[in-house]
Amino acid sequence: MPCQVSSKRGTLEERFWSRVLKGEKCWEWQGYCCNQTGYGRIYGKGRKWNAHRLSWVVHNGDVPDGSVIRHKCDNRKCVNPEHLDIGTQADNVRDMWERGRAVPPPRWNDGTAEPLEVRKQKNRERMGLRKTHCQRGHLLPEYIPGKKRRCMEEECREAWRYNALGGRN
Repeated sequence: MPCQVSSKRGTLEERFWSRVLKGEKCWEWQGYCCNQTGYGRIYGKGRKWNAHRLSWVVHNGDVPDGSVIRHKCDNRKCVNPEHLDIGTQADNVRDMWERGRAVPPPRWNDGTAEPLEVRKQKNRERMGLRKTHCQRGHLLPEYIPGKKRRCMEEECREAWRYNALGGRN
């Protein structure tokens, strides 16, 4: 078995099974769920494991590079190897759309998708890039992605220099 690393608390595989509740269909992970995604997490062999991925490794061996473990049952806590499948991230995203778990892009009133440029503009507005003037009222230069947007007036540039020197002249 690939998971026979021992610790005071038992092997990784023993600790894994102690946190699994086998039901009629899904085998639910009862251990730690690391974040808002709802996937189970366990630590061992010097790394963090997603519980469903470790289940795959225990039952089927290593996961090839570039592959992901997908849930056939759409239950993120399920570690039943019969409900797990190997595939690519593209397969995973396709499953998400086919099963209705994806959040579709915003729509216009007529049902057509909002154009990408409109969505990008809304994101820029949310990030505060719609701002046209600095705090002293000077007009800001045009926004260029990846470049800082600073006021070029002498009064503001002197303030940058002053702040950059830690408040010294």
